[in-house]
Amino acid sequence: MVALRITGVETTGAESGDFKGGGECSKKQLEPGESCMIALEFKPSVAGPRKATLVVHQNLPSPDRGTRLQLVGPAGENRRDQH
Repeated sequence: MVALRITGVETTGAESGDFKGGGECSKKQLEPGESCMIALEFKPSVAGPRKATLVVHQNLPSPDRGTRLQLVGPAGENRRDQH
């Protein structure tokens, strides 16, 4: 088995500024069976639900489109979630 190399973690989308963090796993190499926890903080800038996409870039064969996870946060709450 080949190790997974995480080359970057980012949030994208029009409301991505409301989601902070995710850098804990950037530039990490994970051997089979290992894991890395990504922590995000949600700080809504306006009322209403906020959405963004978490993208984890890794050493997949070209082109690397990353692994994507949709984020949805209810406005009015500041919280830190781990995924």
